[in-house]
Amino acid sequence: MKITRLLLWIIIATGVQHASSGQAPSFNFHHLSTDAGLSNGTIRGVAKDKYGYIWIGTLNGLNRYNGYDVKVFRHNRLDTFSLPENAIGGLLCDHNGDLWVSTRKGICAYNYSTARFTLLPGSGQARVLKLLQAANDTLYVATSKGLALFSTNRPVFTYVADHCSGISKALLSRWVGDVCPGPHGTFYLATDTGLVVYDPAARQAKRVVIKPLGNRGIGKLGIDKDENVWMSYGDGSDSLLRADKDFSTCHVYGQYFVSPNNLKDNTISSIFVDNKNRVWVSAVRQGLCLYRPATDDFVACRHDPPQSMSISGNLPTGIF
Repeated sequence: MKITRLLLWIIIATGVQHASSGQAPSFNFHHLSTDAGLSNGTIRGVAKDKYGYIWIGTLNGLNRYNGYDVKVFRHNRLDTFSLPENAIGGLLCDHNGDLWVSTRKGICAYNYSTARFTLLPGSGQARVLKLLQAANDTLYVATSKGLALFSTNRPVFTYVADHCSGISKALLSRWVGDVCPGPHGTFYLATDTGLVVYDPAARQAKRVVIKPLGNRGIGKLGIDKDENVWMSYGDGSDSLLRADKDFSTCHVYGQYFVSPNNLKDNTISSIFVDNKNRVWVSAVRQGLCLYRPATDDFVACRHDPPQSMSISGNLPTGIF
């Protein structure tokens, strides 16, 4: 069976060539599909653990890849220490290299010694949308009921709003679709009412007023090394905006407003900043796009059938 959707977990650039205007740089993409043993072609999370394994969460099972073979983990109704379900929502390896798995029934920790999954109590009350490692042993969780957290040393699932009051409590109780670290120990939250900045030291949250956004919600976030904040927004999360670190200057990228043939279904599924500070965006109609600072625009990486190491499709569902 062929892979049904594109898997992008590590973007491997073995050679970057200078590209003329309108052309994407040359990248080599290494492919892993259901033909190689992947349990499903719809990918929801990828993480690398302390042993070098690549874990791949799909809609039908969790996969562990050692560079040669794929081992699949699934729910077993006769085993209480198996995964609670087969549909994986997201993955994260913490600072210790340990694996955490989110599903609709909650967040699980994987025990390498026993090959068991242990469900974190209280974590199944809301849909988990993002896991984020903080500077200490704290993991932040973006959920449909607000921002939550727990410690890897003492895994007790807690909603941040329960320890706040007033407007902070109200802001932190709303849908949070994405979370990423901001300056000075703060965190940026993508919420259904816009961008929120949370300061855990003060236990306070505030909404950032960004004129192009109005009262529209934010879908995805990304922060580059210059502390520019990239965000998708709009009813379908089909528009893209970049704000500087002071939010005094904003730039809207028009090619994400209306996709080819005026189709509005151009949802931005991921904003990703790699370790070379390159900004990548994946969108339903635009495909995988790379930001070019020199021209302040984006260029698409497209599938090229004669090239076996080109991107395997033009409809990426995520970048990890």
